[in-house]
Amino acid sequence: MTPGQARSPRNNTATSRVYALPADALDHIDTYSEKNRKQLRRLARRRVAERHTNLPAFPSKTYDIVYADPPWFYYGSQLKDAAAAKHYPLMDQQELAKLPIRAIMSKRAALFLWCTCPRLNFALKLLEAWNLHYRGVAYVWVKVNKSGEIIAGQGVMPTFTKPTTELLLVATTNPTGRPFPICDLAQAQVVLHPRGAHSEKPAVFRTLIEKLCGSRSRIELFARSSASGWDAWGAEL
Repeated sequence: MTPGQARSPRNNTATSRVYALPADALDHIDTYSEKNRKQLRRLARRRVAERHTNLPAFPSKTYDIVYADPPWFYYGSQLKDAAAAKHYPLMDQQELAKLPIRAIMSKRAALFLWCTCPRLNFALKLLEAWNLHYRGVAYVWVKVNKSGEIIAGQGVMPTFTKPTTELLLVATTNPTGRPFPICDLAQAQVVLHPRGAHSEKPAVFRTLIEKLCGSRSRIELFARSSASGWDAWGAEL
């Protein structure tokens, strides 16, 4: 896939599968408890996010900084509480790997890539597919409530413990050394910050990257809004 031919990310059979209620789920609703009746009615009203028919043309410029928050695909019901697919269309690993990320990066450039803890292994494989070199975790976002306290486990039942952090990985085009001078070596890796809308990342991380890397060409991929000083690409703009 060339930069100007980015196809819809929603045509893969894995991502198009919807784990919805059975067709007859409400036929015998009166046999359930009141609590379960309310839950069934709530699930019946849910819909998976509409698919994008087309992605915008991929950028043709090159950048020193690429900042990306991919719409990771998760297994299981796409209608369950906190399921990402209720909020935006997802992309599977193969679709993400086909994006020409390396082609829009300068000779010496850095990619800042968001991933959740359950998708860390997928993120590392994706960096390899993009021919980039994993260099570590730039920032750890620890989610806090309005009182500034670290949130307890909430939402979808985890395999073990509920992740309440997200990781901003960093990879570079060069295998060793810095791709460019770092401007702020005193930055903390761990950032405590409240949550916003579903999957929305705090704007403070763009600011931290700007301070860390200085005034360089930069773009945000899978962006939902535009930010001053950043180019942006995404189907939700």
